[in-house]
Amino acid sequence: MKGLHKVPTGTHNIGIGILVVNCIFSCVIVAATATAIHICPPAWKRVQTIHFGMILLCIWTVLNWIDLTIRSTSATVTYSYILFSAFSDIFRITSAIFVLWGMMALIIRYNHLRGQNFHNQLWFFEIPLWTIGIYFLCLQLGTCFAWLDFADLESIQRLAKARNGFAIAFEAMQFVLYILVAGGALSVKTRSLTKVRDKTHPFLIWTCLALLARSFCELIFVGQLDRSPKNLRIIWRARMVLFHLCSAVFALNMALTILHDKKSIERDKLHFAETEAIKAVQRRIQKELTPLSKSRKPAIAPAMKDLLKKAEGEEPNIYTKAEIKRLMKRYGDWTPINKTGQEMAT
Repeated sequence: MKGLHKVPTGTHNIGIGILVVNCIFSCVIVAATATAIHICPPAWKRVQTIHFGMILLCIWTVLNWIDLTIRSTSATVTYSYILFSAFSDIFRITSAIFVLWGMMALIIRYNHLRGQNFHNQLWFFEIPLWTIGIYFLCLQLGTCFAWLDFADLESIQRLAKARNGFAIAFEAMQFVLYILVAGGALSVKTRSLTKVRDKTHPFLIWTCLALLARSFCELIFVGQLDRSPKNLRIIWRARMVLFHLCSAVFALNMALTILHDKKSIERDKLHFAETEAIKAVQRRIQKELTPLSKSRKPAIAPAMKDLLKKAEGEEPNIYTKAEIKRLMKRYGDWTPINKTGQEMAT
């Protein structure tokens, strides 16, 4: 390490203009994230995954801006400073995964009455993304430690090549999944379900499109950086600006996607419609069973499937029909028993 304890960073200077632009976008991202978390209704618990990803994004943008500032001032740092960007990438990668997973949950939440089970079945998308992301971070750190240990250039090159391959795979998988998310946002059935979400639906679409554009740009830039181009600094500048721009657009629209007055849960129309649907089904079944429970004569309890089918045929509300279908799958095979003064059982 002799002679390399301190090295200049000026060779990575991206320019004061890019530094100012990134600072502005970083402030927008942080402010929009704080606003989105503050105004989010408690009923939308699945949005918390997106908010956590946005917090990680804020941390990364601040760390990245500090890194760019140090490099732009040509400050003298220790040789181990190369680990700074590698460790900050942990926040960027985990943020990307949490935001993507949360957006999938949000789209499902708009389209399905009880979407949690359906969302949990999408683990086969999440696990590969986590696996690729973790491998990339390990190779990123491994490459940095190889430089610090003054390993031979061939070993460093192998690590860097593998790292770049995983980076491309990570961005490619993100891009494909965001195509599905954007398609889901465009096909949201909000209007036909509740007729009250039209004002926020455009913000949801812009949120998804901003993330789709960001993943597309990242895929292109990572591919270009892997080819060791001559205009490396220009590509790096463009990547920084577009990433921060798309992230700022995403954060701003995310803050407007879900509006809520915390004093009244009814202002969250989707949650209110869901709650009313569940209560409506409960009232219908209770209404059918009450005369039998009050009767002193032995009676046969009706089959649960018959009760639910009757309720479904008489119910015009789409949300209530969805709740009836859910109950049909879970309790449709319940069989009637003789009434002996006890509660119904299977």
